[in-house]
Amino acid sequence: MVIGVIIKVIKAVLKFIYKILAIFNLQISILVAIIGAVLFFTGVFEESVVYKLIFYIVFIFSVFIAIVITIAKLLGWKKDDKKDEKKERKVEVVKDEDDKKEDKPVEDGKDDNLKEDKTETPKYYNVKQNANYVMAEYKDRYELFIKSETGLKKVRTDYKDTKNG
Repeated sequence: MVIGVIIKVIKAVLKFIYKILAIFNLQISILVAIIGAVLFFTGVFEESVVYKLIFYIVFIFSVFIAIVITIAKLLGWKKDDKKDEKKERKVEVVKDEDDKKEDKPVEDGKDDNLKEDKTETPKYYNVKQNANYVMAEYKDRYELFIKSETGLKKVRTDYKDTKNG
């Protein structure tokens, strides 16, 4: 039990250290430093001054790149792609009772393969992440629409998995 607590504390400390390194983009520099430590303890640097010089050049270059990337992030020149990917993956639908039912979807072209049940009335939802989108839920599919001046325009159709549900 004591060992489990010690392991959790060590993990928490290492995660904290990694977050600090990630803020300043020093992951590659730390990797180069670890490789340099291995080369130092194996005696490679004592055998050749050239290897030691190459290590110093690579280490200084990695720190320089980390500084440039950090400054670029602070000035807004470089976006954090991981945060954008997380936002794009999740689409939450919020039920809106006040949604106007008189907005009829306007399709750019007719799809002959799509046979719609004209008697079925879909449930309309506003998309939480972007107020310009509306989701329509049918028995067998979801349809995504974008709001425009002329009404709703269809973006895509996602079919429900009928095998599992």
